[in-house]
Amino acid sequence: MLILTNFRTKAAIASLLLIGALSANAEEVSDELYGILSINVSNTHYTAVVKDTSAELIENYQSSEPDDTNNLFYKAYLVKTEIIDVVHGELPKFIEIIAQQLAFKDYTVSLKPYLLSFCKTPGGKYYVPENLTRAKATPAIIRAAKELASELPKDESTPCISNTKRFVPAD
Repeated sequence: MLILTNFRTKAAIASLLLIGALSANAEEVSDELYGILSINVSNTHYTAVVKDTSAELIENYQSSEPDDTNNLFYKAYLVKTEIIDVVHGELPKFIEIIAQQLAFKDYTVSLKPYLLSFCKTPGGKYYVPENLTRAKATPAIIRAAKELASELPKDESTPCISNTKRFVPAD
């Protein structure tokens, strides 16, 4: 029988067990997250693993909503992104996406890849239609998104649904 008397040995083994448990859980996608991914993938034109390269505030952003009063609550940013892996749709290697951020916060450029579902206007502007269309780019989440996307048409005929026209830029 092995008796662990050394504190460092016990701590190291406990750390390895904890890391193993966290790794196992990280590979699972909860039902709640799967539901959100399903809505995001099916209600947008594109889903991809992306990485931001830069972001700049759009000073005079015009939404498709004529009487837009949400400009007090949101700021629009033009985010330059690199497409790492396309999950749904056809995309070039680099694109610019219009993303909204709450007015009291600045947009944070993410140098780590993340999963993003987004749309394109008839005039060709890419935009993020909602706040909850972004997720960590774990292998399990990417697999789940690809599984969901496999059920959809490959073109832009997927409807793009946004709860607020504020997020849809004017062409």
